[in-house]
Amino acid sequence: MNPLSFTLVVIITGVGAALAKVLIYYGALGFGGRLRRNRNVRLLSRWMNTKSFLLSLFITAFIPILPLDDYLYIGAGANRARLPEMLAVTISAKISKSAFEISLELLGIIRVTDYLRVLGITSVELSLLLSVFFLVLGVILYELDWERILGVLKKRGVAG
Repeated sequence: MNPLSFTLVVIITGVGAALAKVLIYYGALGFGGRLRRNRNVRLLSRWMNTKSFLLSLFITAFIPILPLDDYLYIGAGANRARLPEMLAVTISAKISKSAFEISLELLGIIRVTDYLRVLGITSVELSLLLSVFFLVLGVILYELDWERILGVLKKRGVAG
């Protein structure tokens, strides 16, 4: 792949992944009243206008496989957070992530299909399993009392 094609693919995939978050944001905005009854969504509302939130959004958007940034976008949509700032951070994270992942794939380091064949799992089955796993993970993350957990961690000197 030539450098121009590589750059174009990286930018398109990064921007596309970031723009998909707009659907999550507006979907959560539509369910905002119901979602704002969740204690974690209320906790996010107090955190969203800080620089640490944007840094956390960048990190979660960059982390492969785990859709943690999706959960932040759900809370952001429910709380009507400032979408343009979030998108700017997410686009930069997704472009960086795409550059890194696509480079690895082009070098042949990631061979998911080989591992799947050895395990006897098709890519469709893996997609379904991961979808169920992340749905359950999302429900668990929203049901935990993060305010209490963070309070305990602060008392122990683990969290800032």
